Amino acid sequence: MNKIKGFIKKEAACLKKEISVFEYILCWLLRTAMVAAIIYKQKQNGPGFSLTVLILSVNLLATFTVPLIRLLLFPKRVVCRLPFGCQRWINVIVFFAAFLGHTFDLINEVTGWDKLMHFMSGAVVLLLGSELADVFIREKDKVSDSFRILTATGFSFFAMVLWEIYEFIVDYNWPGSTNMAYSSDPDRDPFFIWLFGGRSANFEAGFAGVFDTVIDMLCAVAGAIPAIIFLVFYLRARDKKAGTYIAPDKTKVRFGGIKGFIKSEIKALKEGITLPEYIFWWVLRIGQTVMLVYRLKLHGPSSITVLIMTLNLIATFAVPLVRILLFPKRIFCKVPFRCQSWINFIIIFASFLSHGFNFSYHVTSYDKFLHVMMGAVAVLIGNELITPLMRKGDKASPLLRTLNASGFSFFAIVIWEVYEFFIDYYWPESGNMAYRMPENNPFTKDPFFVKLYGGPSENFSRTVFEDIGIFDKGLDTLGIETLFDTLTDMICATAGIIPVMIILWLVLKKKESKQLAPSDEKEAEEIYA
Repeated sequence: MNKIKGFIKKEAACLKKEISVFEYILCWLLRTAMVAAIIYKQKQNGPGFSLTVLILSVNLLATFTVPLIRLLLFPKRVVCRLPFGCQRWINVIVFFAAFLGHTFDLINEVTGWDKLMHFMSGAVVLLLGSELADVFIREKDKVSDSFRILTATGFSFFAMVLWEIYEFIVDYNWPGSTNMAYSSDPDRDPFFIWLFGGRSANFEAGFAGVFDTVIDMLCAVAGAIPAIIFLVFYLRARDKKAGTYIAPDKTKVRFGGIKGFIKSEIKALKEGITLPEYIFWWVLRIGQTVMLVYRLKLHGPSSITVLIMTLNLIATFAVPLVRILLFPKRIFCKVPFRCQSWINFIIIFASFLSHGFNFSYHVTSYDKFLHVMMGAVAVLIGNELITPLMRKGDKASPLLRTLNASGFSFFAIVIWEVYEFFIDYYWPESGNMAYRMPENNPFTKDPFFVKLYGGPSENFSRTVFEDIGIFDKGLDTLGIETLFDTLTDMICATAGIIPVMIILWLVLKKKESKQLAPSDEKEAEEIYA
């Protein structure tokens, strides 16, 4: 009993310290309003199951997220560090997306309400991620505001990917669900017309699902940008008030002319990578050049394959070019050369083998293998890219560093799928979404789709869409192939991230434990238990 009283007193003290009375009152007003909304909708719909009531009930539970996590989950030394401030951002999402969206049916009554919610969520989830960073920052850690913002941004992109995968899986398995908005028509929807000017001639009828997915992510990215700007000024003002603000280092990097710069770069190269890695760089560059010349003679200079291989050849020089050309030098000259090794690893499979030897066409599901591999390697690139954001004397826990690296990988997933969509939209010869590849057609019982999904879903059949009656000539199945390709790409990349994320955390944890003094070992064991 004393332990329970002690826990309640401690939680009450944390609550008073972290949020204001005004916020606490608002929190309970929202909970009361949600209960009233559930009762109203249940009476309105009558007896039996109601999807709207279920959604409202789940969101009511979400208004108790932080207290429930701190109360029920273990270990307490971790979950009890979850800030109560997280609840305010969760409540903002619940209020707009559930209370207004479903109680007053704004999601159906207001044009573009769903897109507005994704824009808002991109910002709010990023701010939520900033609060969550406190859970993983230990007392002995020292991280810059830039590092904290990177953590928050990575969390926001992780949420974008997770949400779209969730929507797709629910639509796939639940006949009554239309999360992907595939029953809307881009030719008639005012939001699509305003954003794109109508459907691209490159897309056949039935592409509403992939339009919805990609634009959801695009809206979330757009919402994240002002949130990042807000965090920059907010954290700076907070640090100044606390007396802990450290002004950015604005001193120019001096190399003593061109010779000094070259010597500095050679020194950084020698310290950053091994000789076998450097040899590997040049072997790939030569091999890529030879293959490019071969494809140039075979297809001519206007070939998409030639263009892609040329861009990838340039990418084998990415890190040196970034360090030479971009400013400010105090940031870009800290980009590790090790990043180039990981970039080159991707180029071998995604360009040299894929386009040089046509693996993408001759090897079944090679494209999906590439997404698994790129999701994994992007985590390792993200781990290296943390270095430019670390000031002298900064220290981040292995777990926080791993989360940052994984966040970069989720950022890469979102940017890549948005890029593929736009290239396909404006470039008639492009086939990034794989909607012209027969082996990616979920209706032909391709082995990869059968293994991953168990075969095509009845919810995505031609009959269902013809019954909706929104398309003049029924649904062209090509549109659903594109949706499958986009979401499966994201699922594969996520599958590649998870094991590498775990391995990276274990490696960084072991590396730190070797550097700890004997007196610190007990504390480290408690942190990582």
